[in-house]
Amino acid sequence: AALAMREAGNMHFDPDGAGIEPLYAADGLISDLSSMLAKSMALKKSTLFLKNPKHENAGPAGPIMNTHMHTGADLEAVLNFTAMLLRGEDPLLPVPADVHELFCGPVDGKAGVRVVEHLERYFFPG
Repeated sequence: AALAMREAGNMHFDPDGAGIEPLYAADGLISDLSSMLAKSMALKKSTLFLKNPKHENAGPAGPIMNTHMHTGADLEAVLNFTAMLLRGEDPLLPVPADVHELFCGPVDGKAGVRVVEHLERYFFPG
């Protein structure tokens, strides 16, 4: 299946895990528990959370991921997800604004500014 996906011409494999650029271009993301899930939701993309059947607990994020992301642990889940993308529909989108804010935090591109402001307040109070 992986070879067929690589040869399809419309899928990108990112073994280095840094690929925000492919995520911008993608219709959806298939990933395990990682920061890519939050990036995908922040960009309002369809997302498939690949669960490890031996580790069902995703911590405090679990309820959000189980409710507002597609989940699965096998090839059938991947095939169903890609078929949904090809149909151009996702019943889980849009994610409610309050869930988006809680899971993704602010996504205004000003995280660096907020870090600097926080450090300035800490080291130079008053």
